[in-house]
Amino acid sequence: MRKLTVWCLSDGVPGHFNQTKGLIKSLEHGFRVEMLWIDSRLKAPPLRRLMRKLLNSNAQRYARWIEKLYATQIPAKRGSPDLIVSTGGNTAYINIALAHKYKCKNFFIWSLRGLDASLFTRVFTIEPVGAANNIVMQLAPTPVGWSELEAAGKQFKNNSSDHLWTMLIGGSTREYRYGSRDWSDIADSMNQLAARHHIKWLVTTSRRTDDAAEKILREQLDPAIIADAVWYKTETRKIMAAYLGAGEQIFCTEDSLSMLTEAVSAGKPVTSIQPKDFKPEIRYENALCRLVAKGWISRVPASDLLSREYAESTKHTEDPNIQLWRQISESLDLLSKSLS
Repeated sequence: MRKLTVWCLSDGVPGHFNQTKGLIKSLEHGFRVEMLWIDSRLKAPPLRRLMRKLLNSNAQRYARWIEKLYATQIPAKRGSPDLIVSTGGNTAYINIALAHKYKCKNFFIWSLRGLDASLFTRVFTIEPVGAANNIVMQLAPTPVGWSELEAAGKQFKNNSSDHLWTMLIGGSTREYRYGSRDWSDIADSMNQLAARHHIKWLVTTSRRTDDAAEKILREQLDPAIIADAVWYKTETRKIMAAYLGAGEQIFCTEDSLSMLTEAVSAGKPVTSIQPKDFKPEIRYENALCRLVAKGWISRVPASDLLSREYAESTKHTEDPNIQLWRQISESLDLLSKSLS
């Protein structure tokens, strides 16, 4: 397997970091990848429109000037990359600039927002952008594959004689406003579903979960139905992979698309839980509708969890990392010439 030296540009956003890491995970199906993570922060966000105009007109000419607009920490002792990868709009310009500087190929995950697609070797998006070098993904990349999830979840499966379901709790946003009634409905439903289906729960809250929500859940959930729980306000144990690997059903509040994507990527049946008060933006709603249309999630109000039947399988039949590698390798002749 050939070695591939990849520079991964990070803007410090965890979701962007995970998508870049997920794409690298897919590349590892065809290459022996050596990664170098490089922190790169845009110093002058108001200049993005000008940067876009200059790069579209003559990227080679303006690449060095673009590089000066970033605080980029490139180690002194390092070779040159074969490939540069980044996620998120703020990394697009430095991605292009460094690819010109080091005369290497570049992959970009995110919408182009006016940049010419030809400035990248491959553009990875969920919705088509109408370019020949566009790879339209089924899901945003995630850094952990099915085999790793299965291995991570064994500790809980082996320690429980009950079937396990997983509950991922987020919190309120501008579009999704979870109130005390919603949290109470979720807790009551978890208690009754556990009795009805003879299961126990793996439960984790998150950074977005407020104190009031955690208080309601901890007070109203029957401790006897909890196989394991992480309450973010009191501990930050990293258990997402283990919970996704161990749970036969995954429930997830609908406020976080990245959390839902992680859940769907596990290849299990996923239920997204809606509050009474929600109004997602059009792009967000469209993304959720695509997941429903593919049979990957069911959307259920918090007050309606007990009236639903829960499927034992999902229509998601292939590890997304392997699926993405297949999409990349369909143009392997071009890629091989580019990265040889």
